Amino acid sequence: MRIPRWLLSALNVVGKFVGHSPGERVVEMEKQDEEFIAEIRRGLLDLAGGDEKSVDIWLNSPHPAFDGETAQELIDAGEAELVAELVEHILNGGHA
Repeated sequence: MRIPRWLLSALNVVGKFVGHSPGERVVEMEKQDEEFIAEIRRGLLDLAGGDEKSVDIWLNSPHPAFDGETAQELIDAGEAELVAELVEHILNGGHA
């Protein structure tokens, strides 16, 4: 989930009045999502034998573990951690 710069700036201004910066937490969350996304791609590439097209197909196909949503939809909604957990589960021999 990307937060517009103007909103981050506004959050930082508000943070100065309350003693902390909510914008810093948002940036931290975005960095964590980027790490999960990188982890997801690495795991899927490993499972797909390095085939990028297969990774893209998996990310954009409805999945029963996500109640019919695609992994990409969850990632876009800020739920990359859930997708990363499923990919790790599959890498460890669990059911897809």
